[in-house]
Amino acid sequence: LHHVVYEGELLIGYPKTPVSTLENDLAIAVTDGIIMGENFGDIEGIGADYGLLYLYENLDMETEAVSGHFFMLELLLNNNGFPGRYISFEENEQYAGSFFPGEYDDYGEEGIAPYYCWYIQYNENSEPIAMAPITSGTIMVEDNGDGTMTVEYDVFDDNDNKITGTFSGAAEIYDESEPMKASTKLATKSMTAKKSAAKSVVIR
Repeated sequence: LHHVVYEGELLIGYPKTPVSTLENDLAIAVTDGIIMGENFGDIEGIGADYGLLYLYENLDMETEAVSGHFFMLELLLNNNGFPGRYISFEENEQYAGSFFPGEYDDYGEEGIAPYYCWYIQYNENSEPIAMAPITSGTIMVEDNGDGTMTVEYDVFDDNDNKITGTFSGAAEIYDESEPMKASTKLATKSMTAKKSAAKSVVIR
């Protein structure tokens, strides 16, 4: 008969190896970027609208070439609109006011496909040169009332690197829910195609 007692941390499953390429904390301030988003409405029937925000430092609308800092944010919205404070879905006691921690599909030697909340830096050839899933922290979204929005972030990646700063820029918000009261520019054109394209990016 063997009687064994274990005292210590219990890990369920196998913890993932960090995929962030950041080697230290990062402060990012963008003042003239482009912000594109879409409110899909309460597609899950949970009492909170699903929202997607893309923050581009540089975006060529015609060629879709991207360079500089880029954030992809997937949120459960406050009061059916983007403005407000967001914390990790895993840390929140309610649905509204949450962001989804960054995840990815692993394709081995071909690289990974990121989804949910990520930071990516692109070079002038639209090639990713840095990446980090956003896993915890706080994101603040503000409608400036003049067709622009400001996003303030104080977040961590999966290797405990801190990403802080603000991102401001002209905003285009596409709405598929009830009419929004935000002063940002509304449009009827859907950005679903852009959403799919961004999610299919494979980073090596």
